[in-house]
Amino acid sequence: MSVAWRDRFWDVSSFVKKVGEAFDPGVGFVRRSGIRETFATVGAHPVPGIPKVQEMNPYGEVSYVHDPSGLLLNRDLVGGLGVDFQDGGSFSASYTDRFERLDRDFRVRAGAVVPAGVYSFHESKVSYKSSAGRPFSGSVSLTKGGYYDGDRTSVGLGALWRVSRHLAFDLFADRNEITLPKAAFTADVYGGRINWALSTRFFTTAFVQYNAETEEVFSNVRVNFIHAPLSDVFLVYTERRAAGSGKVIDRLLSFKVTQLVGF
Repeated sequence: MSVAWRDRFWDVSSFVKKVGEAFDPGVGFVRRSGIRETFATVGAHPVPGIPKVQEMNPYGEVSYVHDPSGLLLNRDLVGGLGVDFQDGGSFSASYTDRFERLDRDFRVRAGAVVPAGVYSFHESKVSYKSSAGRPFSGSVSLTKGGYYDGDRTSVGLGALWRVSRHLAFDLFADRNEITLPKAAFTADVYGGRINWALSTRFFTTAFVQYNAETEEVFSNVRVNFIHAPLSDVFLVYTERRAAGSGKVIDRLLSFKVTQLVGF
């Protein structure tokens, strides 16, 4: 079991920043200060001796997020089971009991607002992934449960085609059906990624995502060159456009260099 105190991090890849506001998605993280998180997890990895099953992983997790005064902001209690199969596939199931405190109204979309307040809800999730070691592989997931003062059902599908050791195509589709006391809507997201590895030191990734709810297209192209062990050069172009008019909403070009220094 492990317990850790740390500052909360938000993955920048969830957002698109305007030029000059932040560095690029996929290159780093933005630190969220003034937040304390306590996290603990415990689990086991037994080999059950079941045909075609390589390993099982029952586990439990708990996470508490407080503000500097000690006020509880978020709490997650998770119980789950992971199963790894001998063919390289995997299955997982989890149940999450969640607490969220909103200090201001949360606008999910136009006409759908979650009022500020304290919310307790839970969700269940099951997923399966076939072996990624094969030329063709896929994944499917289903999440169902509460969403603040409403309900949410999410379905995710994914497909991966490894053309060669240098080239791979990855497609995904997510559908979210959300019901709130004063609104009900469906949010669909579709996307694809191309991974091209010229060598073990030079990589290129192109990512495109379409959000049917906001009618926006997000694209990201990243070039990564490993110039020394654990040292990289990143060049990243990110863009967000309105799907109908093609008007550019955000555009960002980032350059980052890392260098490992031993001492």
